[in-house]
Amino acid sequence: MTTQVEVLASIRNIVEEFSTAAIYVTHDLAVVAQMADRIMVLRHGRTVEEADTRQMLASPSQEYTKTLWAVRKLAKPEVPADDYLLTIDNVTAAYAGKVKVLQDVSIKVPRGRTVAVVGE
Repeated sequence: MTTQVEVLASIRNIVEEFSTAAIYVTHDLAVVAQMADRIMVLRHGRTVEEADTRQMLASPSQEYTKTLWAVRKLAKPEVPADDYLLTIDNVTAAYAGKVKVLQDVSIKVPRGRTVAVVGE
């Protein structure tokens, strides 16, 4: 479970357990779909549309909202699993030649994908 998922689940649990409320300000439509009971769409700081989440996701009434929803539905082109855009083999790196930060690291990044390197 990612940190974002854990934080959002904790917020949702607090809202339900204590009968409180939360406001999410985000551009992440996946968060909106999973966390919000109602959605307010803003454009240039003004309300464009407001509705129940299910209603808004199923049938937005405003063109701006339809455009936002259409972007999330863009089809990803099919890319062969072995189509690597970047391949790095056996990389070793150190700070000032002393503190190793990478040791024999290999990464293959498929076309159309993002890879993050995290750690210490």
